[in-house]
Amino acid sequence: MERTLDADLGWLAGIIDGEGSINASIVSCGYARADGTTSQSVRVAVCIGNTSESMIGRVMSIASRIGVECNLHLEGNKGRLGTRPLWMVTFSGAKRSVALLEAVLPHLTAKRAQAELGIAASRHRGKIAKKNGLRVDNDTWLKCQLATLSTMNKRGVEATTL
Repeated sequence: MERTLDADLGWLAGIIDGEGSINASIVSCGYARADGTTSQSVRVAVCIGNTSESMIGRVMSIASRIGVECNLHLEGNKGRLGTRPLWMVTFSGAKRSVALLEAVLPHLTAKRAQAELGIAASRHRGKIAKKNGLRVDNDTWLKCQLATLSTMNKRGVEATTL
């Protein structure tokens, strides 16, 4: 029986809710302006880690179906006997992370607020950068959203309490 894309996106949302993380950070671009300051941007990333190679394969397959590229990284067992390697799939950058989050947003529950903040922060930064190239550290709204997202990612903090 063939699975529908909607069912697969629901499954992926469940994996992100349970095994994934949604993060955003300020990154400096490598070049300096004439006044000596560097350009900044917001990097939104969705990461999913698990020891099940088949689960990670399904995550990548669904992402491919919706046209979203990802990076795969294998972490060793770090010298601990009896532990399996950890597979990490990362969707980073505005196009990848926002496309993935928009696709699974209707199905997300536990990480819905983080996804909405990540999408909003990425879009906001894109609009500001195109307008006047403001630095992220001068953008009060964006700094507040990133701080909220960071707080939500702490264990035991429910999005509904903020």
